[in-house]
Amino acid sequence: MSGGRVALLVALTGVSVSILAGTLLGLVAGYVGGWLDDAIMRLTDALMAIPELLLIAILVLTFGKEILSLSLIVGIVCTLGVVRVVRAKTIAIAALDFVRAAELRGERPGFILLSEIAPNLLGLLAVEFAIRCSSAILKISALSFLELGISQPTPKWPRFRHRNPFPPEAGFLPHK
Repeated sequence: MSGGRVALLVALTGVSVSILAGTLLGLVAGYVGGWLDDAIMRLTDALMAIPELLLIAILVLTFGKEILSLSLIVGIVCTLGVVRVVRAKTIAIAALDFVRAAELRGERPGFILLSEIAPNLLGLLAVEFAIRCSSAILKISALSFLELGISQPTPKWPRFRHRNPFPPEAGFLPHK
């Protein structure tokens, strides 16, 4: 089960990074708008045009197979979807009356983002965290299957298949 621990560690740290970075970028893009929104979303769209597994494989070959590298790579790839979802919800919340009232009171944009908009994203972020964690575990196991996963001394799930001393059919065939 130590392979499962490593996969969970990589998934949880990577998704935590993606939730933090994606929330920050999505909040800024959705609330500020303008050229900053266009720049963030075009970069996100360009990276989302590349298939996820191919993008992860390129990043793994570039940065290495260590646990920290894989966590950051999973975080980068998962951030793209989080940015889009948070931006869309931020635009919807920013149009509501309580945000307009805060703007009319003269509140700073940072205060509005942190005290008016961000608390309304907590439910969405909890769901995103759960979905992205399961997706990250599947991506990590796919990388391990392709031999692009965590470096050799660290156990991982697909490697246990090769270390089985008994053939799988031994339990079904009659003994001589």
